[in-house]
Amino acid sequence: MDPKLIKRGAIVLSIIVVVIVMSVACNALQKDNSTPTVSNPDETFMTYDGYDLSRKDVYERVKVMDGLSHLQNYIDTELLSNYLDKDYINEVTQDEIDEQITEMTYGTTDDAEIAEFSERQIEDMEQNYHDTLVMNGFDPNDDASVEAFMRLVIAKDTYTKDMHLTTDEASDFFVSEEDLESYYNDYEQGNMQAITLRFLSSKDLENVLNRFNIVPNFENEDGDEGLGLYEGDASIEDVASDDFDDTNTTLLTDDEALEIYIELYNFLNPEREQIDLATSIEDLVAMENDFFMFNQYDLQKEGETSRTGAILDLSDYLFNTLNESDLDYSKSSKGIGDYRYMAYELTRDDVPAFDTLSEADLEELKAAYVEDLITSEQTSQVLQNLYEENNLKIHDKPLALSFEQQFRSEVYEEIEDNPDKLATLDDFEVTADDYFDFASTRVGALYSLEELKELTLFDSTYFEDTFGDNRDVFENRSDKMKAFREHVRTDKTSFNNGAYANYGFSPQDMSWEEFLYAAYGLGGEEEYLNTLVMETIRNDYLYDEVDFTKVMDYVEEQYENYFSLKADQILVFVDMDENFAPDDFDEFQEGLSESEQTEFNTRKAHLETAIRDAIEDGETMEDIVSAYKDASRIEDDTADDYSEWAEFKNAGLELRYENLQVQEGTDQQGQPQSTDQLDFNNTQNYVEDFVAALQEVYEDYNTAEYEDEDEVYASNLTTTQFGIHLIRAEKGDAFEKPSAAFDNADGDFSDDLINDGAMPSLEQLKLYSEQRIENTKAQNVGGEGEVNYTLISEDLYNAVDTYASTSFTRLFSNINHSIHTIDMIRNDAQFTNNNQEHLDMYDTIRELFDRRTFPPLDVIDSE
Repeated sequence: MDPKLIKRGAIVLSIIVVVIVMSVACNALQKDNSTPTVSNPDETFMTYDGYDLSRKDVYERVKVMDGLSHLQNYIDTELLSNYLDKDYINEVTQDEIDEQITEMTYGTTDDAEIAEFSERQIEDMEQNYHDTLVMNGFDPNDDASVEAFMRLVIAKDTYTKDMHLTTDEASDFFVSEEDLESYYNDYEQGNMQAITLRFLSSKDLENVLNRFNIVPNFENEDGDEGLGLYEGDASIEDVASDDFDDTNTTLLTDDEALEIYIELYNFLNPEREQIDLATSIEDLVAMENDFFMFNQYDLQKEGETSRTGAILDLSDYLFNTLNESDLDYSKSSKGIGDYRYMAYELTRDDVPAFDTLSEADLEELKAAYVEDLITSEQTSQVLQNLYEENNLKIHDKPLALSFEQQFRSEVYEEIEDNPDKLATLDDFEVTADDYFDFASTRVGALYSLEELKELTLFDSTYFEDTFGDNRDVFENRSDKMKAFREHVRTDKTSFNNGAYANYGFSPQDMSWEEFLYAAYGLGGEEEYLNTLVMETIRNDYLYDEVDFTKVMDYVEEQYENYFSLKADQILVFVDMDENFAPDDFDEFQEGLSESEQTEFNTRKAHLETAIRDAIEDGETMEDIVSAYKDASRIEDDTADDYSEWAEFKNAGLELRYENLQVQEGTDQQGQPQSTDQLDFNNTQNYVEDFVAALQEVYEDYNTAEYEDEDEVYASNLTTTQFGIHLIRAEKGDAFEKPSAAFDNADGDFSDDLINDGAMPSLEQLKLYSEQRIENTKAQNVGGEGEVNYTLISEDLYNAVDTYASTSFTRLFSNINHSIHTIDMIRNDAQFTNNNQEHLDMYDTIRELFDRRTFPPLDVIDSE
């Protein structure tokens, strides 16, 4: 196996990726005879058309697919129910369950926030919630099943909070006074009002201060510091910073500084309600101007949620830096994000010093701190501590290895006296039967499905056509199987020589068998070989089963929307709430009156003209954005410091340059890789209108007018929820749109490939798929390594591949194998226990897999 497939660390995945990864994990099967095992291992778990799946068959598959999570959930349920001072599971209330369901579904419990979501967003969120439950083995349509899931989630969080609320100073989770003081200073300083001045650049700041003859950071001859008012004869721009002194500059009083701040605020924000310069601090506070009001907790949480340090820096500046200053205002600017800031404090809550808080205050503060502290990582650490306190030992080596990888704690203990015992703790034990019953009740249908997929493939003519009739992967003498065994031996040698040490798998730390499980999720060499067999013959099986017409709409979509470009853009946006991110532009425009919208449209047209004129003059997009930020804000074209950009800056419009790149795959260390080669597939995370704009640029580029140009600018601006986009593009590496037209003039291939049109035909898709399967066989383990295009010409293959590659992946995925297997067995499968529940789960799994693998095109377009 390719070392780049080696798993490293815990990765948090979206539900779509979870579905795919679980499907891929099904390739990594385990049939070793490790102990402990279930009692009555040969007893039938389910039957289908002569196939009898035993309890042991399904038990072993449970362990390798996601076995540790089931063991943890079983142990967590037992511990949190029966072996602590409090029954955390059964003390969960219905209100808590309802709140958790809402939070898990919509990401919030705020009804007002939920009401702002679109119908499509609501539908997607509810579907993802449904799928999350299904893939965890719970029935979203069964209240009892949902309740069981939610109770465990809530119980874990509650226990985590209680552990941090402990008064035991020796506890790893004890919240110290230092912790509380830090939290108090960062989150609990309440509200303040301040006039904030935001400048687009250092030059913008300089321009504005010079306009009003303001000298920042001025110190008079008495050593007093603050803002100075320059009153000299020479222009302020011509005065060196060291030449400002008492002969030409006056230090402003606090009242004078306030008046200047108001004047600067009005100047910077002409679109906002203007404030009388004589307004007192008391009257400013009484106005309760939204732009002046800040809450530290809200800023901190918004900063954490948005994952931008700028909001956190603003919070620190307002609530800490400004508070620690001898002045009520900034005497110089502070760089925050891409901006420069100055602020004048009007009022702030009178928050007592931390060391004056009462015991009751501290307890209340501690509760708030702990509530904010809890994360999945924190819960995991607390539960690990709980396992250690209860002396958890796991007696199954693969499960113990999984635990040790996740928690970096040794728990394996070989046991000989009771082979049924899977894990032990101080007060109870977990038998293999306990574990199996707990897991198989929920996902027995999924595990049995994976078992049947392997059994039916190994028992098929597809196996015989490739490997002969000996199903023993160690005894089979076919050339292909010999190559597989040699590949496994080579991989073993590589491991023993330390080839995977850089990935965290060293032969000094683990055995070959442990490596197979830790790196590949395999139970042994037999499972390694089985996986190679499955990967080899699955495509042949699916080729005879799939309905190629099912993906022709996807192929057509790929053809109709083809483009290959490198692009950058100027984004025109508004950030009226000054949260360092573009406001929703649709909402911004909806908030304009009819006359304001007309005025805005005119201004937008003027801005576009100004930008395009600058481009015609040879300025780059980066130059334009930089000049815009630095430009004067004076609109009077008779003034010396007039700027053509002032009109737009004063209207609150901002410009940002962006070189467009997308994430495409990961490197060998698992780090995301970016590419500037944009196409229809890798831009699906962009909003639909923006992708359509890229397509229009591509179409323009293919006209006689632009075909020889090094770059092309979009003929029209594009408006999305982020703002207004002006796109510039260059030809991508695959710029020329491939054609699937084929006449078979030489008669070298089947006439089924003949196609008068440029879009691939159904017959071309079939032969392309067959050729791709043959190519995969040639290039995979045991193949000749050399591809021979015997079914379709190489040029035609590459053309069809351009439009059909993603469709091939849909059709020949392990998930689609699951879909077809369910269709095959659904009416004849029989489970020994809970038969109808398992059959119903087949239907649920199939619906989920089919919807995720073959979504309607309108769903793809909206994502």
